[in-house]
Amino acid sequence: MKRTHEQIKAELMKKAEEEIDRLLNWEEKADKPTLTQFEDQVLVTRRVLSEAMLEALMTSQENCQPAERVVCPQCGQPVENKGAHTKQVETRVGSLRLKRQYHYCPHCKAGFFPLDEQLQLCEAHWSEGVARLVTWLDGQGTFREVAEVLDKVGHIHISSSTTWREGQHWGAAFQQAEVRQAEQVHRLPARDQIIPGEAPGRERMGAAMDGAMLYLLGEGWKEFKLGCIFNIVQQPTFDKETLEWEDLGHAAQITYVAHLGGPDILGQKLWAEAYRRHWTQAWETQVLGDAAAWIWNLAEEHFYDSTQTVDWYHATEHLGEAAECLYGEESTSPKQRWLNEHKQLLFQGQAAQLAHRLQDLASGQTGGAQEALLREAGYFEHNQHRMNYMELREEGWLLGSGGVESGAKQFKDRFTGPGMRWSRPGAERLLPVRAAVMSHNFDDAWRAVYHSPNN
Repeated sequence: MKRTHEQIKAELMKKAEEEIDRLLNWEEKADKPTLTQFEDQVLVTRRVLSEAMLEALMTSQENCQPAERVVCPQCGQPVENKGAHTKQVETRVGSLRLKRQYHYCPHCKAGFFPLDEQLQLCEAHWSEGVARLVTWLDGQGTFREVAEVLDKVGHIHISSSTTWREGQHWGAAFQQAEVRQAEQVHRLPARDQIIPGEAPGRERMGAAMDGAMLYLLGEGWKEFKLGCIFNIVQQPTFDKETLEWEDLGHAAQITYVAHLGGPDILGQKLWAEAYRRHWTQAWETQVLGDAAAWIWNLAEEHFYDSTQTVDWYHATEHLGEAAECLYGEESTSPKQRWLNEHKQLLFQGQAAQLAHRLQDLASGQTGGAQEALLREAGYFEHNQHRMNYMELREEGWLLGSGGVESGAKQFKDRFTGPGMRWSRPGAERLLPVRAAVMSHNFDDAWRAVYHSPNN
């Protein structure tokens, strides 16, 4: 029998009075209770009342379901009402005993719950809010940690094995969303075509790429590749060399993508993310990376009109390798003077001259030292057009790819903790979740995934 609003209100008021009486009776009998004890008791009251209110509202919604004959959403044929079924649903405000009508279509031989569809209950026993929290936390900590946080902070009781299953399920959905986004961008007109209504902006944007390692069961350590897209903004920065404040370029609003495997898929994902960020409307663009050939191959394919820059710190590391060939591993004054002199040369954009010097120095060496110096000379010669650091700095570009390197460390924090071992599918499903968390756009990505017809 359908209850009136007044009846529901009276039941809830009675429940509230019972809980208030319980709380006041506890306070009267307690001996000098602490604030923590008060908190615990009030939280119990809040949970009891929240569960009662939610259950009352859900009962009211079930009573609002149409009384007339329901038709199958698939074939449009009349369905049979098989009566009420009850299930327990864990929500953000407590456990819910949900009672709703089950309908069966003899034509399609399938059943459904109209109230479940209205409430958008994609999960069997978890509300969307709980599923979202679990997936978000899965992108930040271990599955055991997620279960502990939910229990202690949210009083949501889910096992670590369930948090793993939720992360895998929704991680696969995030994967598919990435694929759909890349396919959609791939079908767009070529970038040299004029798109009506796309006006160029005055912003500068950048992209950076790097690689990091994680451990896969049965495969050992494997590289996953990641990239990031960011805005380039000018910010006052203290220069340790000149001891003055200068306006220098910095990466802002960084978003990430990652792929466990070859560079081609990463390039597609990164370009899709760049397009989503309105890369084609940027005034000028830049791509940063180390000396890995795959980075510059992707830059030529997807970001061909961008300013290319080898990360300054990687370049100076190569100078350090050359210095060790000449002076050994120990730190000495001549070695440091040589390194400082050639860093200055490199900063001034004289990478070609630096390469020639290293070639000359190599002629006076033998064996491994000679090979190493020639290798470093080839590095600077090959990348000289990406090493005009003083000019780049004066024009407000970035010199370092710290954003993507910081991103690599954050990915590794989630995937390479003590004892962590991943199956390939397990890692692949969680990478896009981790990327969404680090990009601070998890909620937008979740809404797109949860409400997608594919889920």
